[in-house]
Amino acid sequence: MKTQFSSDKSDNLDPAYFLKLFTALAILAAVYFGSVLFKNKTETQSQNSPKFNPPQTETVFAASLPVAQDAFLIPRNDIVTPIRNWNIEEPKLSAKSYYVIEVNSGKVLAQREPEQTRPIASLSKLMTALVIIERANLKDEITISKNAVDTYGEMGNLVTDEKMTIESLLFAMLIESSNDAAVALSEKFNGQFVAFMNKKAEQLGLKNTHFADASGLAIENVSNAKELVKIMQEAIKYPLLKNIMKTSEIDILSADGKRNHHLINTDKLLLKYPEIIAGKTGYIDEAGNCMIVAVSAPDGKGAIINVILDSQDRIGEMDKVIQWAKEAFLW
Repeated sequence: MKTQFSSDKSDNLDPAYFLKLFTALAILAAVYFGSVLFKNKTETQSQNSPKFNPPQTETVFAASLPVAQDAFLIPRNDIVTPIRNWNIEEPKLSAKSYYVIEVNSGKVLAQREPEQTRPIASLSKLMTALVIIERANLKDEITISKNAVDTYGEMGNLVTDEKMTIESLLFAMLIESSNDAAVALSEKFNGQFVAFMNKKAEQLGLKNTHFADASGLAIENVSNAKELVKIMQEAIKYPLLKNIMKTSEIDILSADGKRNHHLINTDKLLLKYPEIIAGKTGYIDEAGNCMIVAVSAPDGKGAIINVILDSQDRIGEMDKVIQWAKEAFLW
């Protein structure tokens, strides 16, 4: 007895099914042959082109990097120094304004009110020195006037009618901060000296710096910590000025060789820090104790310029700042 199997119409194959299957297979084939063609073309171009070997970089592990705000997981040679060590606190200073900057990188290390315009006392003599070295013959002789000798202050020990070379007067002015020497130098320019000081400030782009005399006794001699950095940067371009300002003690003679002037630098830190490039102190009542010092950076690649204005202890606080910059940053 034969068994007959019956089937429903739904089991019959629909032509639309074949159409869909064919379409899918066609797409897959197109993708496959397209990828093969692209690969062959790329390999051919690569064989015909010079090979490029990427530069090898030093592998740096996270554990080898200092833990600091400025640290990044990049090769050590690419890290911009100095890097702050936040375990060392910023020094506590009485100065009303201060500014510490590494001039090679432009990195500000510490600051307080750096744009506050204030009287700058004998820091003005940096600009006096710039005008002299740019406009005068250093071998010329100046006869010291009674007006210069009568200027407030005893430093320099100049006497009326003695003759001094301009270079010797620069030593007296920058080492002992002699007001007599500053006035004697300015008198050579027949009343035009202060105008030259202000013109130089304008050339340096100093918008908050103004001078009324060569010595800094005038309270109208004003600047701010940021702009004083620019003046010092300009001053240390001249080897003679750097040499004078880092001289701790020296004897200079009058032009005739008959009178000796023994000069002792007002920057007492010169004996402690051989890395000092240049420095200048200043004081009048309205300005308080002021000081600016440029030192070589610990890595030997640049300079740090430190400005302190209106401090209760300019030498002690400048000492703190110089030492702090060494310890609070990785160089």
